[in-house]
Amino acid sequence: YHDKFIQLSRYAPTEVDDDEKRQELFMEGLNDGLQYQLLSHTFASFQQLVDKALVIENKNCQIKDKNRKFQGQ
Repeated sequence: YHDKFIQLSRYAPTEVDDDEKRQELFMEGLNDGLQYQLLSHTFASFQQLVDKALVIENKNCQIKDKNRKFQGQ
């Protein structure tokens, strides 16, 4: 999603001309669960938001895999 967001933002530079706008639009495009987990935080930069979203998404995937393995036993 990050790569697509950056690619598309080139076509609307005024929509993402500052870090706050960039963060807001990025958050809007995330899935609801990830948005919910990130909403209570403020980030100093767009990159920090992206990094935290990646960490949370990876952890969510690990939990899902663990639950699938547990249910399979």
